[in-house]
Amino acid sequence: MAPEYLVRGQLTEKADVYSYGVLVLEIVCGRKNNALVEESCSLLQRVWQLYKGNRLAEAIDPCMRDDFPETEASIVLQVGLLCTQASVALRPSMAEVVRMLINRDWEIPVPNQPPFLSSSTLNPASSVISYSANSFISSPLTKIEVSSTESSSRPSSDEPSRSEELKQN
Repeated sequence: MAPEYLVRGQLTEKADVYSYGVLVLEIVCGRKNNALVEESCSLLQRVWQLYKGNRLAEAIDPCMRDDFPETEASIVLQVGLLCTQASVALRPSMAEVVRMLINRDWEIPVPNQPPFLSSSTLNPASSVISYSANSFISSPLTKIEVSSTESSSRPSSDEPSRSEELKQN
């Protein structure tokens, strides 16, 4: 889910670009973004760590390695990271994404660190899950709480619901 939607409830074309980036990373890596494995980090965190360590090829799904050149898969992963940048302004348009993927001569910009959900705040036993957005989100609101969909409990009546908070803003 795009950070601007998670934090402020804003849904834009760039939120779709963010979702596309996550989907691309999931396909190339062969792993869901919400599957916490390897050092309890999300897919975005893992791909970013490998990118920063100049080891992006390690993120490629082993089932795909024989079918796609490593350099092409790494380019697709870098484009996925560009699409998942926290700042809406830094994400490419879908037209730019298509150009980057089709035109081998297109220079792909260096992505900034994408936003992360802190795995330490995810507690499946809890009825409330706290999501922390990293400091790259330019909003005074960096932490919100949402009710778990698997829980039958509701937020206490003295706390405003997320929809009430959005109406007030």
